[in-house]
Amino acid sequence: MLPAELLIAKRCRETIRPAYVSYEPHFMELAESMISVYEGGMGKKRSEIRSQLRVLEDGIYDFRLIRGLEALLERRSVFVTESPVDPPRLRRAVFSASGGFAATEGERQRILEGVAAEFGIAAGDVDRYLWGDLEDEQVMKDFEPISPMGLLEAYNLSLTQTLLFRSTVLTFRVKQNWKRIFRSIKFLNLMYSIEREGGREGASSGAGPGASSNNTSSGTSPGPASDRPRSGSGSGSGSYAYSVTVEGPTSMIKMTERYGTNLAKLIPEVIGGGEWEIRAQIVSRWKGEKRLLTFELSSLEGVPLPARTRTEEEYDSSLEESFARRFKALGTKWRILREPEPIPVGSTVMIPDFAFELGGRRIYLEIVGFWTPEYLKRKLAKLQEVGAETDLIVAADSSLGITRKLPGRVVFFEKEVPLKPILDELEAAEREELRREEEEAARADLKTKITGECVRVGDLAAGLGLSEDALARRLRDRPVEGYALVGDCLMSEGKLGELARIIAGERRLSALAPRLEAEGISDPFPLLAYLGYQVRWHGLDRDAAEVVREPHG
Repeated sequence: MLPAELLIAKRCRETIRPAYVSYEPHFMELAESMISVYEGGMGKKRSEIRSQLRVLEDGIYDFRLIRGLEALLERRSVFVTESPVDPPRLRRAVFSASGGFAATEGERQRILEGVAAEFGIAAGDVDRYLWGDLEDEQVMKDFEPISPMGLLEAYNLSLTQTLLFRSTVLTFRVKQNWKRIFRSIKFLNLMYSIEREGGREGASSGAGPGASSNNTSSGTSPGPASDRPRSGSGSGSGSYAYSVTVEGPTSMIKMTERYGTNLAKLIPEVIGGGEWEIRAQIVSRWKGEKRLLTFELSSLEGVPLPARTRTEEEYDSSLEESFARRFKALGTKWRILREPEPIPVGSTVMIPDFAFELGGRRIYLEIVGFWTPEYLKRKLAKLQEVGAETDLIVAADSSLGITRKLPGRVVFFEKEVPLKPILDELEAAEREELRREEEEAARADLKTKITGECVRVGDLAAGLGLSEDALARRLRDRPVEGYALVGDCLMSEGKLGELARIIAGERRLSALAPRLEAEGISDPFPLLAYLGYQVRWHGLDRDAAEVVREPHG
């Protein structure tokens, strides 16, 4: 965050936006020039470094930009007082010896020599050390390097934080990083509410289509409705499962500065959430009157901001890491997600350890391992508040002696979370989902959806919102008139006739394969089998392989 006087923001009607910098050459050159001043500043006084930067203020840039970048570079620098004596003591000794005034240069020299002898330094060094503790006189001892891109990104983040210090309310949506975000909200003592957004595709029954868009959980009572950002604004609307609203500093009666600083600390976690968008109401003064302006920013806009990179998965325990590694090694159809989006639970939220996704189904897994009694008590209380609509598996360490009834399906374990009972639950859900999709596929009017002579089943299934397996089974049981299911393609009878004539005129596989590929058939073997052909191999030489009719009977 920057000092308020260094904030550069542009107002347009009812909106406000910081004057962000970009990676354009002139900004990169400015950042590089300023970094080089600090990199070459070792052993120099702070006043010397500042005087070099002041030259830049005479150019084309707003002086607030120069000083904002300077503030960030100063935070990466270490300045020290280089003095063998304590400057305040030295000053007191000089003023005491002189009475605050020396009438002549000779008298001044005698005073300095006397004080120098008292402190064990040369008389000529008294002037040097007299004000050595003042900011401008301190000397650079160290500097933490940063790239020009990194400096510009840090500046944009600081602008955002500084603007949000004036906010009455902040609403954000993210797709990742939920656990770190809510840990930060709790640690920073921020007041929040969370709202589940309706109409999210591909969510479980706990957060999917039909879920109430007013399903709100809050860490405290929300502020005035008129101050709240409207839901569904910004790019990517409808693609987020939840939106979180945090009360802004200007809505606080007390501790505005402390609360605002804490809100600023949350922003790096929000922008570390992959895709994200934020919207806030900002208090602005115009001609002595307060006005409420809207600020919006999205990850899709491309504003240079620091990215929180993960080099590897982060786990809370070796128990979770072991389970994830063993599950991934199985290679099931289910995709495992680490720390999915939060689930509103009573007056707070729960972020399950894992979620399993397949098609439109999502099942959560919460692992209750070894914890302190206090943590376990809170965990169990939270689990008991989970709604019945949330598809949840709870894996509980049997050594904890849990006797309370837990929500969802419970799997007890010793030492490590077992795979088989969880796979059994997932396979049962998969069968249930397949039956549902098969019923939908049976009702679907496929004839009107099929266009072209060769349609891939996967593409058709995606257009219908079905799984490929469910649609393929429907096509095998109830073929579409005029079409046949050949491998993973739905092929017209006319097209089949054309391909049959091509195959009949060519016996060598090496010559036939390119001709079929030109017709859109990348894998010839399902087509050959459907038309009653087989490939006769003579060793491993593809050029010697023959396409022959299968014998009847």
